[in-house]
Amino acid sequence: MARKPLTADNAADACTAIRMECLAFAARRTANLISRAYAARLAPFGLEPSQFGVLIVVATGEADSARELADRLGIERSTLTRNLTRLLDAGLLVGVPGKGRRITYRLTATGRARLAEALPAWQEAQNAMQAQLRPGVADAARSSLEELRGAALELINAG
Repeated sequence: MARKPLTADNAADACTAIRMECLAFAARRTANLISRAYAARLAPFGLEPSQFGVLIVVATGEADSARELADRLGIERSTLTRNLTRLLDAGLLVGVPGKGRRITYRLTATGRARLAEALPAWQEAQNAMQAQLRPGVADAARSSLEELRGAALELINAG
């Protein structure tokens, strides 16, 4: 739906409407709150949700490079680099030569142990979050988020 150009007279109303309708705004607000809920459970293990996510994807062996890891996580390379640096410095990951100039990341023994320690806390957060939802809402949310990710990728790739 086309909007009137923003002017001093309609800026407040237009911004209110955008705030209420914007998918990016809604997704970011929701992601921030969910991250805070999981962060509280993961903090005793020295992990942030974003770092936990990196460990999970590395543990599954689904990424053969930093680029693939960033793609799997749906984050920018700069965000991945910041998280990788912290995880490497903490001795939870190690970089190993991959194909060509690629570096592949692997869990260290310390990383495997930390992930194993943190998994019950993640499960507690997951169970608590899902307990707050009506039956079927978690599955519907995952499905809707997958559809939104696809739409976003289409928009990005369309240039």
